[in-house]
Amino acid sequence: MRINEIADERILNLTKALQKIEKSIEDQIANDGMARHDYAMKWKQLNRQLIRLKDDYESEYPRSEEIPKDVANLMQAVKIHCKPYLEAVDGSILKYGLYRGLKFGRHPIIKKQVRLDGRQPKDSNQSMHDIFNDRFVEHFGEPFRNALFVTNDSSDASEYGTVYQIFPIGNFTFLWNTEISDMYTKWDYVANNPDSNNYDDFATNLDYLIAKGTFKTTDLQHATMSNHEIAIRCESYYAIDMNLFDSHAVAIQKIMRDE
Repeated sequence: MRINEIADERILNLTKALQKIEKSIEDQIANDGMARHDYAMKWKQLNRQLIRLKDDYESEYPRSEEIPKDVANLMQAVKIHCKPYLEAVDGSILKYGLYRGLKFGRHPIIKKQVRLDGRQPKDSNQSMHDIFNDRFVEHFGEPFRNALFVTNDSSDASEYGTVYQIFPIGNFTFLWNTEISDMYTKWDYVANNPDSNNYDDFATNLDYLIAKGTFKTTDLQHATMSNHEIAIRCESYYAIDMNLFDSHAVAIQKIMRDE
């Protein structure tokens, strides 16, 4: 069986996107170095997705391709218990996939609870964490630093461990920033130099970005395609090792399409 129609369309769209980015690089060549760097990074991200999809789908698969029972059971559970996520991404779990690096040595398929209250920050310090949450509760109604952090960029996720594809279970809310890919990286000077002036500057900067409207709680599809960090608040989630998912991507898509 040759590439299925969904994969064909996805690869075509990515190829067009790459061509558009290349044209943008040419158009912006006279601009400052940062603009060229941003376009180049976007091109690399899209190219990684294209390579991955071609690797997944350009081989011929027998129609009777077997899929491990635990993988099939997981995807059936995703169809039943992850409907809000599937609706948010129009069922396109490849295009709008959510990835997270988890500690090595875990089972390739897991179900895990999310620590929504009292989460201890791994990368930022507690004072920064509290400032974030105070502002987020005030403006968005929830402490979005107590959340599950994911990205559509699997290479970024790999920096934290084995890459898993994530499926939020049940209803969920989310927060992302249109300009900042990672909150900790943006303000690592505060975490590394925790004096009062830095905290004041950090809080002022955060207030400015909130007022500017760069934080969003809608449009998950746009959020994933930005490759920025997404904070998701849900009770629990399913996770499957990305390599295991990829090795059965065709069969998985069939399960997801079947009624």
